[in-house]
Amino acid sequence: MAIGNAAGAALISEPGISDAALKRLPLFLAVFFAAWTIRVLLIPWTDAAAETVDAARMIADGWRLLLWLALPIIWCVAVEKIDPRSVADQRPGTRPWLGWVFAVTYLVASRVAGVASGEHWHLIPADLPPMVFYVSLVGLAFVALVEVYVFFGLVLKALRARFAFWPANLIASALFAAINVPGWVALIELDAQTLILLLAQVFVFGVLLGFTVRTTGFVLAAMLLHLANNALQGLGFPA
Repeated sequence: MAIGNAAGAALISEPGISDAALKRLPLFLAVFFAAWTIRVLLIPWTDAAAETVDAARMIADGWRLLLWLALPIIWCVAVEKIDPRSVADQRPGTRPWLGWVFAVTYLVASRVAGVASGEHWHLIPADLPPMVFYVSLVGLAFVALVEVYVFFGLVLKALRARFAFWPANLIASALFAAINVPGWVALIELDAQTLILLLAQVFVFGVLLGFTVRTTGFVLAAMLLHLANNALQGLGFPA
């Protein structure tokens, strides 16, 4: 019984996240998902040819993206009253190098598998004008960073105040996969089978991101992994 109580206390002692914060987490996620979905549906090139995208529409989309990017910081400061930087530091495992080994192995294996299968798709439409493309590329990088910060920083840390690591990581990974669905539906023509396959792939990648955070103790490690994965997937740079 003493061992069980000690284990429970260790889970509850995750610094920076209270039990009340865990109860408020669904509200934050609802706002976060809704803001992202609205932004994706209003992306300029979803309802117009690339050539018709003007500066005004890009600026408007930039403001919507900045608001979405700022949401987790606003939530930490205004609602939870915690230092946003505290979310980025989590209890490391006993073998921090293990996360890096798995991360590099995943990147190499996924790239080899993609080349072998002839898979090639662009995270950003390749036919966009160069200015629009590079602005979108910068936005994509920030999106990757915020996704990791939210799901494997804020969410994972909150869940670990109540659950053991692996259940918490599986939940965070499922949410990480789900946030991608609005973008896929809006920007890519997908059938149900492809959508399920993409969800499974991103979920597995999310599990690896969470594992990287757990072993290294730093959300930054998972951010770098996510950025590297996006880059290796092929961004289709315009000539």
